[in-house]
Amino acid sequence: MSVFIIFFALVILLIAEPTLGYVYTTFAFLIGAVTSIVSGYIGMRIAVYTNVRCTKECAEDISKGFVVAYRGG
Repeated sequence: MSVFIIFFALVILLIAEPTLGYVYTTFAFLIGAVTSIVSGYIGMRIAVYTNVRCTKECAEDISKGFVVAYRGG
């Protein structure tokens, strides 16, 4: 991911910025990319944790598993 982020940041820096001294658009892109990666990581951690809990509860009772899946989703 970092290779693509750096590549596109350079493309934005050279094409989208009005002058070479300003880096507002590039900085916004980098902040957005990092925020997106962190959000995806947190979301996947929560999804895996919820799936494990749901599987455990479904082994005991399907209605308990449904409640856990619904609340975790």
